[in-house]
Amino acid sequence: MNDEPEQKEPTEQLVDSTGDLPSGIARLRAEWEKLGFGKQSAEKPRVGIEPIIFPEPVGDYKVPMEEARAKLGLSEEAMNRLLDGGGVDSILVRFGDEVVRMVSQSALERFMEDSGMDTSRSDSVFVPVSEIAAALETIRAEMAELRDIQSRQLQQFKDILLLELRNLKEQDRDLTSFIYDLTSALEELFPKLKKRKRSSPPEESQ
Repeated sequence: MNDEPEQKEPTEQLVDSTGDLPSGIARLRAEWEKLGFGKQSAEKPRVGIEPIIFPEPVGDYKVPMEEARAKLGLSEEAMNRLLDGGGVDSILVRFGDEVVRMVSQSALERFMEDSGMDTSRSDSVFVPVSEIAAALETIRAEMAELRDIQSRQLQQFKDILLLELRNLKEQDRDLTSFIYDLTSALEELFPKLKKRKRSSPPEESQ
């Protein structure tokens, strides 16, 4: 009988080469990384997703984000976290040149109920979309009118400056003509002045 201990076949390594994880978990992690669920994939920069902007309101998404935030009494950062986390559904809607984030009315009411907030006055913060669009159009019209007024005032100011410059030139010519006429009249009244003006200065005695 052989007294030497029976040699067992090498079992599967329980720890990976780094000594940190069991080999089974290490293999699973390697598979996850191949599928894109590992740390390497998490560290890869994400490609920016173009947000969807609706040309008009959809369904019950008719509460502006600022109105919903005021009703909930949240800060801007807290409201953004609530929307990003999916606590309240929202979409982006384009009103002319403006893009407004609209919150779902039912989602807002459901969140308020779950939070124990009073929903009896929730309708007071809802602003019809038509009123929002009308307000934006009014603001744009007022801004366009203001720009037109400023343009007209600037043109009037330029015209006034040109007119003043023209008047100054006319006054300068009138003053020059007046001085010339006055000099001629003085020469006629005082012939000696005219002769003295035309005669050469006396020579100095040596």
